[in-house]
Amino acid sequence: MLSRTASHLYWLARYMERADNLARLLDVSARLTLLPRSAAHEGLTAILGVSGASSAYWSTRSTLNADALLNFMIGDVTNSSSIYHCLQSARQNAHAVRGHITSETWEAINTTWLELQNWTDSGVTMRNAPEFFDWIKQRTHIYRGALYGTVLRDDGFRFMRIGTCLELADNTLRLLDTKYQMIDLAPDAPKDDATIRADYLWQTLLQALGAREAYTQIYSYILEASNVIDLLVLRDDVPRSLLACLDELVQALAELEGPNGKPAKRLAGEFYSRVRYGDLDEIFTQGPHTWLTEAIDDVATLASRVQTAYLEVA
Repeated sequence: MLSRTASHLYWLARYMERADNLARLLDVSARLTLLPRSAAHEGLTAILGVSGASSAYWSTRSTLNADALLNFMIGDVTNSSSIYHCLQSARQNAHAVRGHITSETWEAINTTWLELQNWTDSGVTMRNAPEFFDWIKQRTHIYRGALYGTVLRDDGFRFMRIGTCLELADNTLRLLDTKYQMIDLAPDAPKDDATIRADYLWQTLLQALGAREAYTQIYSYILEASNVIDLLVLRDDVPRSLLACLDELVQALAELEGPNGKPAKRLAGEFYSRVRYGDLDEIFTQGPHTWLTEAIDDVATLASRVQTAYLEVA
């Protein structure tokens, strides 16, 4: 497979996953507006930090509120981190490799892009945001269904899975780290208020990652930081966990032939082993924020190795 083709497939998958993740993140921010003003503002600020769009936002705006953030992160054509840009880029990459994806996969991506115009033309506000988030989650589920149900399990499919797994791992770690810091930043709050705040933040995080039911099934309804981290980092039976993403990533890389990918495969294997055989004691001894930050850097390094090995024209 040509490096250019592999790159289009890889970034198609990353951008589709990124659009879904952004919608889930914004859904959390909408829910956080129900908290006291300071916590709600922290949630809005955190989204800009997680998406890396803080500088771009403040370069064109002087105030931060929920409607302004939704406008910027969903339909702003000048924001390279917006859902609009993600779906546009996904469609462009899909169009470039139209012959390497099935008609069902193309239709899922193209229809999502066309229907997005209806939302961006009228604008998404706090009033209709829940409906928009449900729509985009449904559309990305349709895309995944088409991908898994119709695409040949060849190298093209593997590159799409690699892109998806890297995007998922990065997003899960960033969301987890952001929410952990938001809880840690309020040590002086009254005990009852702090508990309510922490429970609500963990609930919104689990809801955003589609892991709320999995948490209650495994740990019951009592929310604890250690259990949330265990669920989203160390368990391989949770689809969006770091370990599950690394497990699938290692398998996909192993199925790619050729010697060029050895550095990426070796790094992925080392990272997977470190998480697979790690435990909560190690994470809390080092400090969750420090551990998660290092893991985010490791995902970025691994993505860079994949880019160098497979996606750049020799």
